[in-house]
Amino acid sequence: PKGRAAVMREWLRRLSAQGVEPTRIVQSRLTAFFTAPLKWFHGLSQRPDFSHDVYAAMHGCLSCKACATECPIKVDIPALKSEFLAAYHTRYRRRIRDHLVGLIEASARLGAALPSALTRLGRSGFATGLLRRLGLVDTPVPKKGLRSGLRARGIDRFDVNKIRTLSAEDKKRAVIIVQDAFTSYFEPDVILSTIDVLRALGFLPFVAPFKANGKGLHVKGFLRAFRRVAGRNTRHLKGLEELGIPLVGLEPAVTLTYRDEYVAEGLGVQVQLLQEWLQRVLGEVDVSKLVSSGSFRLLAHCTERTAFPLAESAWQAVYGRFGLTLDPLSAGCCGMCGVFGHEAEHAEESRGIYDLSWRPLVEAESAQTLATGYSCRSQTERFSGTRLRHPMEALADLIAHQT
Repeated sequence: PKGRAAVMREWLRRLSAQGVEPTRIVQSRLTAFFTAPLKWFHGLSQRPDFSHDVYAAMHGCLSCKACATECPIKVDIPALKSEFLAAYHTRYRRRIRDHLVGLIEASARLGAALPSALTRLGRSGFATGLLRRLGLVDTPVPKKGLRSGLRARGIDRFDVNKIRTLSAEDKKRAVIIVQDAFTSYFEPDVILSTIDVLRALGFLPFVAPFKANGKGLHVKGFLRAFRRVAGRNTRHLKGLEELGIPLVGLEPAVTLTYRDEYVAEGLGVQVQLLQEWLQRVLGEVDVSKLVSSGSFRLLAHCTERTAFPLAESAWQAVYGRFGLTLDPLSAGCCGMCGVFGHEAEHAEESRGIYDLSWRPLVEAESAQTLATGYSCRSQTERFSGTRLRHPMEALADLIAHQT
């Protein structure tokens, strides 16, 4: 982060010397598309553009946010990266794959709704070959199962008016799960397991309609689009907040945007991490019939650990209420970090990062090792052939064996 911060300062210094405002968008997106790769700033067409050096430096950033919390200089490089990309791509055309990443929430939702034959096409050699040519490797395919799983559990379509008519006692037991694309459309079993555990504890879970969060847009610097998406989503969540029922999210990287990227845009909405809310409410719940025994190990998402330092201890407290031991493992980043590990030029680096600390921990005792992040679980499946369970999946399994 210190090196990237230095490169960014030099870029700003050079622009300032030329009297150019770096964040001022002076071309429309249509003009930028048809004139790329013509230079944006006057006078730069005859000499190298230092912006390419900045792009190269920022391209190696995993956007894990550790620099903003754990690094001594505490400079938020991912935020600077997003701002830089927004400016850079008014001069130079974006890769097609960047647009695919920005649209990942919409495409995941569409993919999960497609017929099975088309879903199988997404796993075909033709599809993977095409994506590789676009610079993406080992891309996941959306899975079905959420809708049927909800129906099997008797969970009806989300109805605000019905929730408003809940009794005061039922409202105390109610909780609203805020969907994210990764959990709902790539790992539906995580959200279904969460519902099973919450019901076993006597809670009344509701699943809010899916709304795009915009995380992928922000990472790739589509800031205008991100602000539109975040604004719509905030208005939606504000309406849910008025119901007086807690909102919780399952995927940490997405849930934490509500207290980071959203706040930076002046958009405030309270969506708690699942373990954060559970730790607070379990003290009032009788879990004596669900107490078990066992020992587990936890690998937390790196963004979760750094942005919410109490994330691991909260999971420990939750597991402790069930008589279970949960030991957080000391590890660095898994190397996936959202889309970073899926970009072809980063594939080997992603593997190398995984080998540094995750591989030996995962392959030593994978059956009792849990992981909180979707990208982390997909990374272990990719390189170790083992998909680690989410903490709620492990709890759901224990509870199912007791009933």
